[in-house]
Amino acid sequence: MIDIKQNLLQIRNEITQISLKSVRSADEVTLVAVSKTKPLELISEAYQCGQRHFAENYVQEGVEKIHNWATSQNASMDPIIWHFIGSIQSNKCASIAQNFDWVHSLASVKHARRLNSYRQELQTPLNVCIQVQIKNESQRSGLALDEVTEFLLQIADFPLLNVRGLMCVLPVGWQGEQANYGFDLVHKKFIELKAKHTNLDTLSLGMSGDYRNALSHGSTMLRLGSAVFGKRK
Repeated sequence: MIDIKQNLLQIRNEITQISLKSVRSADEVTLVAVSKTKPLELISEAYQCGQRHFAENYVQEGVEKIHNWATSQNASMDPIIWHFIGSIQSNKCASIAQNFDWVHSLASVKHARRLNSYRQELQTPLNVCIQVQIKNESQRSGLALDEVTEFLLQIADFPLLNVRGLMCVLPVGWQGEQANYGFDLVHKKFIELKAKHTNLDTLSLGMSGDYRNALSHGSTMLRLGSAVFGKRK
């Protein structure tokens, strides 16, 4: 039996404890519950426990949940903040821009242009994180760390994209000292960019298997699926 309430309580306690060790406030860390493949019933259960940020990997599944949630809830309730964390496809940019509040996987000027264009319908900026990767992995998208500065300049003229920071998934198999090295690289790049771009405030780093380590290395946004909802079948 999955105890979402207990899982969220434990995660939030860990966020508080690790944040104190890092001499920062737990309020600086946002927990995003990754709800892909999970039904609205479990999302509702997490919502009743105070969770407001949810993430989806697949556009069609995510949009369906967003619409169903919107039609089933009282207008006076706090809205859910929906994050898209999957790979961006050009033919899905309209759906992403018009339904989600955040995108964590931007790594293409072409996609930035499309997201900005389709966001015109809402006239409110779309929060985006630039996806980076530490080493070239063909199965994942993402810019090399030394490409980010130029990329920021290339997308600076898209007014409906609110660039918030970086997102990274560590290379497959990286654990222990290798994971520490990877987290350090991304965190240092984030700090370097923040010095020049004061609007940057988000480091989306850490999933269910490594979020404690990510927190210790400056993550401000955790993307947790199984840690919240239990392992996927």
